[in-house]
Amino acid sequence: MAALDDCAGSADPSAAFAEIQNLERQGDEIMRAALRDLERLHGDFPTPREIVRRQFHQQDRILDAIELLAGRLAAYRLGRLPAPAVQLLGVVRACAGVLEAAIQAFGEGRRFADQIETMSDLENEADQLYIAAIRDLADREQDPRRMLMLTEVYGMLERIINLFEDSVQSLEDATFRTFSGW
Repeated sequence: MAALDDCAGSADPSAAFAEIQNLERQGDEIMRAALRDLERLHGDFPTPREIVRRQFHQQDRILDAIELLAGRLAAYRLGRLPAPAVQLLGVVRACAGVLEAAIQAFGEGRRFADQIETMSDLENEADQLYIAAIRDLADREQDPRRMLMLTEVYGMLERIINLFEDSVQSLEDATFRTFSGW
């Protein structure tokens, strides 16, 4: 997430964007390897293959969306982002931590109801921040080009947060389907 922050706040975000592109490619390689391994598993695997496959694809969509955002930030060269954008980036970082904790708990067969609740709270917070950011942008921004670019950036940040929420929700669904005794 530091590279995304660098992309958002530096005068030359190209290096940070290249780092994010590299991370996204690494994520693609990990996903392909995991899916190949999943294909080799027999029917006794405790989690239905399609649920696991969907989780990998959802996480890949998160990485793709982050890469797209980083590309926009690098191309737009917005300089210092407004406080609402920085706050939304903070929510993205928090969402990454919550998803990581949920995946860890799921993999260990532990409950992760706290992560589900936290993710829901973060998504609600992001919705409020997004609305306030757009309102503030409409009230204060004088440059129409910058307004359009920031509107797109805000929308992309909100989409990334929604993708994190979808991924945690998918884990919750997998838990109910796989470990119905929980």
